[in-house]
Amino acid sequence: MQFSAPSLATRRPLYGVAATLLLGVGLVWIAAGLAMGVEVASLAPGGLSTLLAFPPLLAWRAAVAADRRNGHAGDPAPRPILAAPGGTGPPPRTIDRAGLLDAVLLTMGQGVAVFDQDRRLLLGNDRYFELLGLPTELKRPGTHVDDIVDHQCRQGEFGAEEAQADHRRWIQSVDCGKPLAYQRRRPTGECLAFRWDPLPGVGFVVLISDITERCNFETELANKAARFREMFTCHSAIMLLIDPSVGRIIDANDAALSFYGYSRDEFLAHRLSDLKDTSWAIADAPVDQTSGTMVQRHRLADGTVRELEMYVTPIHDKDGGALSFAILQDVTDSRRAEEGRHQLFQAVEQSPVSVIIASVSARIEYVNGCFCT
Repeated sequence: MQFSAPSLATRRPLYGVAATLLLGVGLVWIAAGLAMGVEVASLAPGGLSTLLAFPPLLAWRAAVAADRRNGHAGDPAPRPILAAPGGTGPPPRTIDRAGLLDAVLLTMGQGVAVFDQDRRLLLGNDRYFELLGLPTELKRPGTHVDDIVDHQCRQGEFGAEEAQADHRRWIQSVDCGKPLAYQRRRPTGECLAFRWDPLPGVGFVVLISDITERCNFETELANKAARFREMFTCHSAIMLLIDPSVGRIIDANDAALSFYGYSRDEFLAHRLSDLKDTSWAIADAPVDQTSGTMVQRHRLADGTVRELEMYVTPIHDKDGGALSFAILQDVTDSRRAEEGRHQLFQAVEQSPVSVIIASVSARIEYVNGCFCT
């Protein structure tokens, strides 16, 4: 059976009573002696009693301080380590800080390990060893960082042998007195983010986070961007990216450069207004209205004027800026053919000779104005 030290509630009355009795007896003895005019030597027992009151008084104060440090019942204002939020729930209780820290390290989703100044393992949580795939013998305190790296090299963590040697040399050259952050993908597919932070007087701490989901999302975005870039660059249609606020050409595909007859640098130095005879009406329009279809006449590098039909759609770049994505189609020849057909129709309609158009079944399809007069 174990017995705990008496609390303040037990010790304080004992020390208090003893101090009070001794101090009271001493003061009364001295007062009575002075009142009766006795000799000074007769006052000695009272002085001694007064002096004897100080040890229990000091012991009482020490008991108060000790109880407050140890959190014994009887401390008038104990401060709980944890309390229910908002003042609701169970009453505050005192818990073991070291035990709480251990529980956090064991349950957190990141891997954590602490190494000394000689790069030897002091402690690490299970998640750290799990993320690195380390065997039991490398989980013991005293394991050197180089031993961990050597094991990972043998497991093919860093690819080819040359890459493994490069990674080993890089780890050995890392200054553990400065923060370091990097990430890499394991052969099993997981993407890990590493952060090394110095611990003054101890060594350094390593934090590992599994960022596979984020890396996969970023890879998917990069692949989509690459596919769009390939489509934009290689498509046979004329494509432009334009800043609608000033009409500046941001980018152009190969088909556009070939059509206009400029090099890339020359073409990107142009504004859209430099290519057409009149200002681009849509350039000053709000971004949400920079869409639709329009026809413009553009002058090429050799001076030729071509008529283009533009299909404009608003988009946003990676920085959130507004751009206009334009697909252009040369409609010069079709427009000229349409104008020729219109002129022919006008000539037939205004001809002084009657004109009748009939189907193969002798059904009349058209007659001009002269026929009707």
